[in-house]
Amino acid sequence: MLSHQNPKKVLLIGGSPALIGEILKYKVDVDYVELDPKLIDVSKNFLSPEAQSSLANPRVKIFYADGRFFVKNCQESFDIVIINLPDPTNIQLNRFYTKEFYQEVKNILSKDGIMAVKISSKEDIVTKQVAKYNASIYKSISTSFPYLTLIPGEKLLILASATPREENANLLIKRLKKRRIKTVFFTPYHIQQKFYQERIDYLRAKIFRELKTARINYDFRPISFYYDVVLWALMFNPQRALFWERLEKLNLGNLSILLLLLFLIGFFAIRKTRSRIYLSIMVIGFSGILLQVILLISFQVLYGYVYAKIGLLIAGFMLGLGIGAILAYKKKRGRELSAFIKVQTAILIYALSLPFIFILLAKINHLQDFAFFLLSGISGLLVGMAFPLATKICGRGDDTIETGGKLYGIDLLGASLGTLLGSIILIPILGIPHTCFLVAILNFFCLLPRVRS
Repeated sequence: MLSHQNPKKVLLIGGSPALIGEILKYKVDVDYVELDPKLIDVSKNFLSPEAQSSLANPRVKIFYADGRFFVKNCQESFDIVIINLPDPTNIQLNRFYTKEFYQEVKNILSKDGIMAVKISSKEDIVTKQVAKYNASIYKSISTSFPYLTLIPGEKLLILASATPREENANLLIKRLKKRRIKTVFFTPYHIQQKFYQERIDYLRAKIFRELKTARINYDFRPISFYYDVVLWALMFNPQRALFWERLEKLNLGNLSILLLLLFLIGFFAIRKTRSRIYLSIMVIGFSGILLQVILLISFQVLYGYVYAKIGLLIAGFMLGLGIGAILAYKKKRGRELSAFIKVQTAILIYALSLPFIFILLAKINHLQDFAFFLLSGISGLLVGMAFPLATKICGRGDDTIETGGKLYGIDLLGASLGTLLGSIILIPILGIPHTCFLVAILNFFCLLPRVRS
């Protein structure tokens, strides 16, 4: 608030309602965006009378909405945007730390507006992993805002603007006194301490050292989420630092080579059609759940939070499973293998198509619910057809029930691997488009031996 010469309107995204009272001291209008109305209802019981009165202040407008959705569709302009949210500990929160989001914030800022972002960091001893996490978000912000101020602490405060501004401890102290802001804990001494130059230079040097290798955080490649996961992992097992660093170097090319080698081994080692079907079912289970996770994440990225719609998307997937199973059951005897090959080919084509479908949907502001419901249904349909067809191919006579149980277990194994590897490693490191392409490649390699046989 002190960094801006003359703020008039402030946007606060997330955080405690008590923060509003501090902002109102600067004689500004405040738009407060909070996703959960119950959070405010519950917090009123614990707020001071002053904080409670700030919520009822006529200069405060409360919007119960997803912050990303609000910014994307906002038609107003703000002098200051304060993003007071937790670190990107999950992909839903990661949407507020991406290049695309910062561009959207820039669009609603006034010419000399300031954006404030806080992330976990360290004040005195900054490790390589912390610096890389900070550098990723710094790099993402700098794509939209060329002028960044770092204020070190256990929570690193980044002030970003599109135009240059004068900013130092003496100037902020002068403005604090001139505006007659009454504070209890925030004093001129704290301002001087926050702007301790040696600490700022140390942190900046650490972050700049990692800028070459740290990646920009995108909506469809949430790498900052991965860096945050690494920080939590190293907190409990620091000996694994080298493992996580090497894991980040994964790309579509080297994973494709690895899959090709495994395919060549499997081509000569697995001769029986039944064994090849077992492998394909595991891959289809892996693909089905991973593509559904991708759909849920992409819905959040394009249209905001998913909570109110997740039931609809899961219902679409389950409906597709049911229809797929019925269609597979009605297939005539003797044509199961041919139908199974077509289903896996369809999964391959579907995975290749998804990134391009998302690009198209990003330009459409209507029918998004129906579009993702339909996509979830298609995903479920293909997976639902594969399982009964595999059971018919592999199970003959008395062993049909036993074969079905084995196939179900293999399918669940593939799905569990898809959930674990996809959400923690593949989507953050490769990004959604390359993860979709990897799914297509995986199905292609599983498909080849059966086509040749």
